[in-house]
Amino acid sequence: RKAEAEGIALQYARCVAMLREKREKELLAPALLEYGEVLWYLGNKKGAGAVWNDALDSVFTVLNMGRNWRDTLDPSLLLDPPARAPTNHNLLERIGVVQLLRAGALAARLAQRTYHQDLHLQLEYALLAAHLFAQPFTSGLPHPQRARDFATYTPRELLPGGNVFADPTEADPVAVLDACAFVARVLLKNGHALETLPMLSLAQFVASQVSKDAVAMASASAYKARACAQCNLIGDAVVLV
Repeated sequence: RKAEAEGIALQYARCVAMLREKREKELLAPALLEYGEVLWYLGNKKGAGAVWNDALDSVFTVLNMGRNWRDTLDPSLLLDPPARAPTNHNLLERIGVVQLLRAGALAARLAQRTYHQDLHLQLEYALLAAHLFAQPFTSGLPHPQRARDFATYTPRELLPGGNVFADPTEADPVAVLDACAFVARVLLKNGHALETLPMLSLAQFVASQVSKDAVAMASASAYKARACAQCNLIGDAVVLV
Protein backbone atom coordinates (compact mmCIF):
# COMPACT_ATOMS: atom_id res chain seq x y z
CA ARG A 1 0.00 0.00 0.00
CA LYS A 2 2.91 2.38 0.70
CA ALA A 3 4.33 1.74 -2.75
CA GLU A 4 0.95 2.58 -4.26
CA ALA A 5 0.79 5.81 -2.24
CA GLU A 6 4.29 6.75 -3.40
CA GLY A 7 3.15 6.27 -6.97
CA ILE A 8 0.13 8.50 -6.34
CA ALA A 9 2.40 11.16 -4.81
CA LEU A 10 4.55 11.09 -7.93
CA GLN A 11 1.49 11.56 -10.13
CA TYR A 12 0.35 14.49 -8.00
CA ALA A 13 3.80 16.09 -8.29
CA ARG A 14 3.58 15.83 -12.08
CA CYS A 15 0.04 17.20 -12.05
CA VAL A 16 1.09 20.18 -9.91
CA ALA A 17 3.99 20.93 -12.24
CA MET A 18 1.64 20.87 -15.24
CA LEU A 19 -0.89 23.15 -13.53
CA ARG A 20 1.87 25.63 -12.71
CA GLU A 21 3.07 25.57 -16.30
CA LYS A 22 -0.46 26.22 -17.58
CA ARG A 23 -1.14 28.78 -14.81
CA GLU A 24 -4.31 27.01 -13.71
CA LYS A 25 -4.65 28.93 -10.46
CA GLU A 26 -8.09 27.63 -9.46
CA LEU A 27 -7.06 23.99 -9.91
CA LEU A 28 -3.61 24.34 -8.34
CA ALA A 29 -4.73 24.89 -4.73
CA PRO A 30 -6.98 21.79 -4.48
CA ALA A 31 -4.32 19.67 -6.20
CA LEU A 32 -1.70 20.83 -3.70
CA LEU A 33 -4.08 20.18 -0.81
CA GLU A 34 -4.60 16.57 -1.92
CA TYR A 35 -0.89 16.15 -2.65
CA GLY A 36 -0.15 17.22 0.91
CA GLU A 37 -2.59 14.65 2.25
CA VAL A 38 -0.75 11.89 0.39
CA LEU A 39 2.60 13.10 1.74
CA TRP A 40 1.13 13.18 5.25
CA TYR A 41 -0.06 9.59 4.83
CA LEU A 42 3.46 8.61 3.78
CA GLY A 43 4.87 10.15 6.97
CA ASN A 44 6.45 13.13 5.24
CA LYS A 45 4.89 15.70 7.57
CA LYS A 46 7.41 18.41 6.78
CA GLY A 47 6.79 17.97 3.07
CA ALA A 48 3.02 18.04 3.61
CA GLY A 49 3.30 21.32 5.51
CA ALA A 50 5.39 22.85 2.75
CA VAL A 51 2.87 21.78 0.12
CA TRP A 52 -0.09 23.14 2.11
CA ASN A 53 1.72 26.45 2.56
CA ASP A 54 2.32 26.45 -1.18
CA ALA A 55 -1.41 25.91 -1.71
CA LEU A 56 -2.21 28.86 0.57
CA ASP A 57 0.28 31.03 -1.31
CA SER A 58 -1.25 30.03 -4.65
CA VAL A 59 -4.71 31.27 -3.64
CA PHE A 60 -3.43 34.79 -2.96
CA THR A 61 -0.35 34.79 -5.24
CA VAL A 62 1.72 35.84 -2.22
CA LEU A 63 4.91 34.21 -0.95
CA ASN A 64 4.70 32.94 2.65
CA MET A 65 1.12 34.13 3.00
CA GLY A 66 0.62 32.29 6.28
CA ARG A 67 3.46 34.12 8.00
CA ASN A 68 3.12 37.50 6.31
CA TRP A 69 -0.61 37.87 5.84
CA ARG A 70 -0.69 41.08 7.86
CA ASP A 71 1.43 42.67 5.11
CA THR A 72 -1.21 41.72 2.54
CA LEU A 73 -4.52 42.06 4.38
CA ASP A 74 -5.74 45.04 6.36
CA PRO A 75 -5.12 44.14 10.03
CA SER A 76 -8.00 46.36 11.12
CA LEU A 77 -10.41 43.87 9.56
CA LEU A 78 -9.36 41.39 12.22
CA LEU A 79 -10.20 43.76 15.05
CA ASP A 80 -13.83 44.06 13.98
CA PRO A 81 -14.44 41.31 11.40
CA PRO A 82 -15.95 41.23 8.92
CA ALA A 83 -15.98 45.01 8.59
CA ARG A 84 -16.39 46.05 4.98
CA ALA A 85 -13.08 46.99 3.38
CA PRO A 86 -12.37 49.33 0.47
CA THR A 87 -13.11 47.70 -2.88
CA ASN A 88 -9.47 46.98 -3.67
CA HIS A 89 -9.18 45.04 -0.41
CA ASN A 90 -12.44 43.09 -0.61
CA LEU A 91 -11.29 39.50 -0.62
CA LEU A 92 -14.68 38.12 -1.55
CA GLU A 93 -14.66 40.07 -4.79
CA ARG A 94 -11.00 39.42 -5.61
CA ILE A 95 -10.62 35.78 -4.58
CA GLY A 96 -14.11 34.29 -4.61
CA VAL A 97 -15.97 32.46 -1.86
CA VAL A 98 -14.85 28.92 -2.77
CA GLN A 99 -11.18 29.86 -2.73
CA LEU A 100 -11.62 31.78 0.53
CA LEU A 101 -13.26 28.80 2.24
CA ARG A 102 -10.53 26.54 0.89
CA ALA A 103 -7.83 28.91 2.13
CA GLY A 104 -9.46 29.09 5.56
CA ALA A 105 -9.51 25.32 5.81
CA LEU A 106 -5.87 25.21 4.68
CA ALA A 107 -4.81 27.74 7.31
CA ALA A 108 -6.62 25.73 9.99
CA ARG A 109 -5.01 22.50 8.79
CA LEU A 110 -1.55 24.05 9.00
CA ALA A 111 -2.29 25.37 12.48
CA GLN A 112 -3.47 21.95 13.63
CA ARG A 113 -1.03 19.60 11.95
CA THR A 114 2.10 21.52 11.02
CA TYR A 115 2.46 24.10 13.79
CA HIS A 116 1.02 22.22 16.77
CA GLN A 117 4.37 22.61 18.56
CA ASP A 118 4.90 26.26 17.59
CA LEU A 119 2.22 28.09 19.54
CA HIS A 120 2.97 31.47 17.97
CA LEU A 121 2.56 30.23 14.40
CA GLN A 122 -0.41 28.11 15.38
CA LEU A 123 -2.15 31.24 16.66
CA GLU A 124 -1.17 33.23 13.58
CA TYR A 125 -2.61 30.64 11.20
CA ALA A 126 -5.73 30.28 13.35
CA LEU A 127 -6.30 34.04 13.25
CA LEU A 128 -5.86 33.99 9.48
CA ALA A 129 -8.41 31.19 9.19
CA ALA A 130 -10.95 33.07 11.32
CA HIS A 131 -10.44 36.19 9.22
CA LEU A 132 -10.99 34.25 5.99
CA PHE A 133 -14.07 32.45 7.28
CA ALA A 134 -15.61 35.85 8.11
CA GLN A 135 -15.32 37.12 4.54
CA PRO A 136 -18.51 35.55 3.08
CA PHE A 137 -20.48 37.95 5.27
CA THR A 138 -19.19 40.92 3.25
CA SER A 139 -21.36 39.82 0.31
CA GLY A 140 -23.84 42.68 0.50
CA LEU A 141 -26.68 40.74 2.10
CA PRO A 142 -27.96 42.28 5.36
CA HIS A 143 -25.46 40.41 7.53
CA PRO A 144 -24.10 42.13 10.65
CA GLN A 145 -20.98 44.17 10.03
CA ARG A 146 -19.51 44.14 13.55
CA ALA A 147 -18.13 41.00 15.12
CA ARG A 148 -20.03 41.65 18.33
CA ASP A 149 -23.32 41.59 16.41
CA PHE A 150 -22.73 37.98 15.33
CA ALA A 151 -23.17 36.80 18.93
CA THR A 152 -26.69 35.43 18.43
CA TYR A 153 -26.82 35.64 14.63
CA THR A 154 -27.33 32.48 12.60
CA PRO A 155 -27.67 33.23 8.88
CA ARG A 156 -30.25 31.45 6.77
CA GLU A 157 -28.50 32.44 3.55
CA LEU A 158 -24.81 32.97 2.93
CA LEU A 159 -24.56 34.52 -0.53
CA PRO A 160 -27.06 35.56 -3.19
CA GLY A 161 -27.49 33.05 -5.94
CA GLY A 162 -26.66 29.35 -5.86
CA ASN A 163 -25.59 27.06 -3.04
CA VAL A 164 -21.88 27.51 -2.37
CA PHE A 165 -21.70 23.98 -0.94
CA ALA A 166 -23.58 22.26 -3.78
CA ASP A 167 -20.36 20.54 -4.90
CA PRO A 168 -18.44 19.21 -1.86
CA THR A 169 -15.33 18.77 -3.99
CA GLU A 170 -15.30 22.56 -4.37
CA ALA A 171 -16.48 23.69 -0.91
CA ASP A 172 -16.42 20.85 1.61
CA PRO A 173 -18.85 21.50 4.51
CA VAL A 174 -17.22 18.87 6.73
CA ALA A 175 -13.78 20.45 6.25
CA VAL A 176 -15.20 23.88 7.08
CA LEU A 177 -16.91 22.62 10.26
CA ASP A 178 -13.79 20.79 11.44
CA ALA A 179 -11.63 23.84 10.73
CA CYS A 180 -13.98 26.21 12.56
CA ALA A 181 -14.07 23.94 15.62
CA PHE A 182 -10.29 23.71 15.86
CA VAL A 183 -9.72 27.41 15.24
CA ALA A 184 -12.32 28.29 17.87
CA ARG A 185 -10.48 26.20 20.47
CA VAL A 186 -7.15 27.90 19.67
CA LEU A 187 -8.55 31.43 19.69
CA LEU A 188 -10.62 30.98 22.84
CA LYS A 189 -7.58 29.58 24.62
CA ASN A 190 -5.52 32.61 23.57
CA GLY A 191 -8.04 35.34 24.40
CA HIS A 192 -9.29 36.09 20.89
CA ALA A 193 -12.96 35.39 21.50
CA LEU A 194 -14.28 38.34 19.46
CA GLU A 195 -12.63 37.06 16.28
CA THR A 196 -14.45 33.73 16.57
CA LEU A 197 -17.98 35.10 16.40
CA PRO A 198 -18.40 35.62 12.61
CA MET A 199 -16.60 32.31 11.93
CA LEU A 200 -18.91 30.47 14.33
CA SER A 201 -21.95 32.00 12.60
CA LEU A 202 -20.58 30.44 9.41
CA ALA A 203 -20.26 27.11 11.24
CA GLN A 204 -23.85 27.40 12.48
CA PHE A 205 -25.04 28.10 8.93
CA VAL A 206 -23.17 25.11 7.50
CA ALA A 207 -24.35 22.79 10.28
CA SER A 208 -28.01 23.85 10.16
CA GLN A 209 -28.59 24.66 6.49
CA VAL A 210 -26.09 22.50 4.61
CA SER A 211 -25.08 19.43 6.63
CA LYS A 212 -28.25 19.25 8.75
CA ASP A 213 -25.95 18.14 11.57
CA ALA A 214 -27.50 18.76 14.99
CA VAL A 215 -24.33 17.77 16.84
CA ALA A 216 -22.18 20.21 14.83
CA MET A 217 -24.78 22.92 15.37
CA ALA A 218 -24.76 22.34 19.12
CA SER A 219 -20.95 22.38 19.14
CA ALA A 220 -20.77 25.67 17.23
CA SER A 221 -23.36 27.22 19.55
CA ALA A 222 -21.43 26.03 22.62
CA TYR A 223 -18.20 27.56 21.33
CA LYS A 224 -20.06 30.78 20.59
CA ALA A 225 -21.50 30.84 24.12
CA ARG A 226 -17.96 30.52 25.52
CA ALA A 227 -16.80 33.33 23.23
CA CYS A 228 -19.68 35.55 24.38
CA ALA A 229 -18.83 34.87 28.01
CA GLN A 230 -15.20 35.87 27.38
CA CYS A 231 -16.43 39.08 25.71
CA ASN A 232 -18.69 39.82 28.72
CA LEU A 233 -21.78 39.31 26.57
CA ILE A 234 -23.40 37.27 29.32
CA GLY A 235 -26.97 37.73 28.12
CA ASP A 236 -26.07 36.45 24.66
CA ALA A 237 -24.16 33.52 26.18
CA VAL A 238 -27.24 32.52 28.19
CA VAL A 239 -29.41 32.62 25.06
CA LEU A 240 -27.01 30.26 23.27
CA VAL A 241 -26.75 27.69 26.06
